[in-house]
Parts: sequence; structure tokens; C-alpha cells
Amino acid sequence: MKKTILSLCVCLVLCCVAADVWAQGQGGGARRTERPARTDEAQKAAQAKQQAEQKRAGQQGKAAEDAAAARDQAAEKAAQAKQQAEQRRAGQHAEAAQAKGKAAQDAAAAKGQAAEKAAQGKGQGHQQQLRALEAQQQRHQAKHMERQARLARIRELAVQKGDAEMIARVDKLMGMQQQVHQRKTAQVQQQKRAMTSAEPAPVPAPPVESAPEQAPPEN
Repeated sequence: MKKTILSLCVCLVLCCVAADVWAQGQGGGARRTERPARTDEAQKAAQAKQQAEQKRAGQQGKAAEDAAAARDQAAEKAAQAKQQAEQRRAGQHAEAAQAKGKAAQDAAAAKGQAAEKAAQGKGQGHQQQLRALEAQQQRHQAKHMERQARLARIRELAVQKGDAEMIARVDKLMGMQQQVHQRKTAQVQQQKRAMTSAEPAPVPAPPVESAPEQAPPEN
């Protein structure tokens, strides 16, 4: 009897052990099946994340390129507008200087003509000749001022553009113009002294005014 009971107990223990082993085998298989599935999902999520980051980086790079291109275009337009404004301003200054020189020349010419007419009305003589010389000197002075103003404006534009050759040429023209002005002024003064002396000397004919070298046109 005791042996039978002992045998039954041993059988029960073996059945329990076998059931546990079978259950563990089933659980391990399920875990092994579940683990590759989780690995695939993680890889897919990582790939999707990487693709999203690449797409976002590409969009940011394109936006940066577009912004840089827009800035460059705006800067170019601003530079062109500034250059056009400077050119218009330079043209206006040149026109104003030319108009001022012409007005001075016209005023000097009108004054000279009035002086000449007044001298003619009073007859021939030293007084008439002196007034004619004064009118001639005023006309020459007006022309000299106009030419110097025009050359100075051309030189200013050349300095703004950095044209060293043009600057040197204008400086040479200004020096020549100054020499012509000084020479003619000295001639007129000499004639005045000769006419106002006790025994006036014959008045030489007025020198023919030689035109200075033509100034280069303004750009």
C-alpha cells in the first residue's frame, strides 16, 4: 500500500515537471517570435525618422538658399538705384554749373556791351579804350570762371570714379587755362598802363583769344 501511494506521488511530480517544461517551451517560442517583430518595427521607425530629418534638412537648406538669393537681388537693386541717383545728381550739378557759367558770361557780355556803347556815345579817346579794355577783361574773366567750373566738375566726377588718367588730364587742362588767363590779364593791365601814362603809347590790337584744349565730355 505504501509503495502504491509513493508511486502515485512520483507520477504526479513527474507530470508537474513535464507540464512546466512544456509551458516554458511554449513561452520561449512566443518571445522569440515577438522579438524579431519588435526589431523590424524599431528599424522602420528609425528609417522613417531619418527620412523625416533628411527632408526637413533639405527644406531648411532650400529656404536658406532662397533667402540668400533674395538678399543678393535686393542688394543689387539697391546698388543700381544708388548709382542711378548719383548719376542724376551729377548731371544736375553739371547742368547747374553750366547754367551759372552761362549766366555769368551773359551778364559780363551785357555789361561789356553796355560799356562799349557808353564809350562810343562819349566819342573816341582814352576813356573809351579803357572801358573797352575793362569790358574785354570782364568777358575773359567770365569765360575763365565758366571753364574752370566745368573742369572742376569733370575732375570731381573722375575722382568719384577713380579715373586717374582723367584726373591727370583735367589737371593739365586747368593749368593751361590758368596760364592763358594770367597772360591775357597781364596784357590788358599793360595796355591800361600805357593808355593812362603821360604820353600814351599806341594801343596794340587785342590778342586773338585762343581756345584751350577741349575738355573731355562728362560721363
